[in-house]
Amino acid sequence: MLLSDVRLDLGATFAGRQDGAVMPMLKAKFDELGASVTQTLSREFATDDILMQFFAETRFVSQRHNIKVVVPPTDDAAVFRESFRRDYRRRYGHTDPGAQVEVQALHVSAFVRSRKPDLRKLATQGPARGSSHKRRVYLGRAFGWRDMMVHDRASLPPGFSGEGQAIIDEYGSTTLIGPGDHYSIGEHREIRISCVQGAIGAGEAAVRRAVRVAKELSMYPGFAFFN
Repeated sequence: MLLSDVRLDLGATFAGRQDGAVMPMLKAKFDELGASVTQTLSREFATDDILMQFFAETRFVSQRHNIKVVVPPTDDAAVFRESFRRDYRRRYGHTDPGAQVEVQALHVSAFVRSRKPDLRKLATQGPARGSSHKRRVYLGRAFGWRDMMVHDRASLPPGFSGEGQAIIDEYGSTTLIGPGDHYSIGEHREIRISCVQGAIGAGEAAVRRAVRVAKELSMYPGFAFFN
């Protein structure tokens, strides 16, 4: 949520046939709703850079259910009707070109673009706790005991890459890189893992392998497995 733009929605009841006579009233109501959300967002976020989208809950006359369609920027009722019929056809697979169309409600969605943080700064790790080293690790019955390279995540720079088997260790978690899998450190210091065909296959076999290893390790003190 911290990275999302600010959004404010406002709606109002509006009853009218989709024809030329209703378009000025529809525009006036949208102007009223737009002014209200603009005033609120300008006051709370000190900006006039506001993006707005307009929607109408519309249906064929005598129907019970509305569909919410984008209102095109036009005063032409025929363009508005065609926009509704296109969405109706997309949803239900058919439409009635001769049926009258009516509006039931109007909605405005207003957006203010938030200032995004530099993720590269957020991803900066604390001081490295140690250099890379090897450790003997049990990988389950399929692989047994293996000598694995163990990396401190804080010491791995963007662009670093390697192939499993390996372990990337950090304060909050431990990442296991399976035998034959490829891993790299992205621009924001995220860990990217590409799983490849291994000794027991990829896909479901790899998942079963990870679950089996976790269950076997859960027998040791200090290791918990939650299924």
